[in-house]
Amino acid sequence: MLPAAICLLLLPLSDVSAFSAQAGSCKSGTAVSSSHMVDDTGPLSKAGYQVVIDEMLLSSDSSSNLTAGQDHSISLQADDTVDGFRGFLIRLSGAQGEDVSPSFLISEGYDDVKMLSNCEETVAGLSHTSNSLKKSVSSAFLAPCDVSQLLLEVTAVRENRGGANDGWYYNSYTINVDGNCTSTNTTDSPEDDASEDSNLTSGIENNSTSDDVSVENSSKSDDVSVENSSKSGATRGRLIVPCFIIGIMSLFWG
Repeated sequence: MLPAAICLLLLPLSDVSAFSAQAGSCKSGTAVSSSHMVDDTGPLSKAGYQVVIDEMLLSSDSSSNLTAGQDHSISLQADDTVDGFRGFLIRLSGAQGEDVSPSFLISEGYDDVKMLSNCEETVAGLSHTSNSLKKSVSSAFLAPCDVSQLLLEVTAVRENRGGANDGWYYNSYTINVDGNCTSTNTTDSPEDDASEDSNLTSGIENNSTSDDVSVENSSKSDDVSVENSSKSGATRGRLIVPCFIIGIMSLFWG
């Protein structure tokens, strides 16, 4: 019975504990709990941390705005007054439960960041890959389509080693997404269709007129050729008859 009891005691801790290679939980709210040896906690700013999208500093006191379908860069940064942080969780969800899981994209060379695989299917999560000290971590971020509002939750762990510097910090941010990703309608207007039809009809009429003129000119040319040929034949006929008569007479008068 004792081994089973020990396992039962460890289960709640393992669900929310942090690991050196990633966050142990992707749940909403304060994902860090009693598995951390906490000497200090509070908002990110208390530890000298901040969250930036492109060059926009996020604030928990007011919402931020992004345009749907546009690429951005999201960063967790430590200011110059502190050494940095060792662990983190960046969690993104739709305010109404929409699927935003494809929103993050880790660029090549960002070895301190990984996709968190234990998030819900509709949630996007980023976490650390080691417990090394970090001044900043970043990821590409695509503002999702058909989602009007996002909830961004960021947790950073300064230390978890049983020393005086242990602490974790948390903030949530509301992000409004403006517009949608519907492509521009390229269907021609009725006026454009009418103009195109008019031009096509005009072209057909011009071609038809040109063809008629060509046929008429060709016909006239053929008539002239026939007439000239007939005249030439008649002339040759008139010349042949006298020559024939003169030839007969020369035979007799030899």
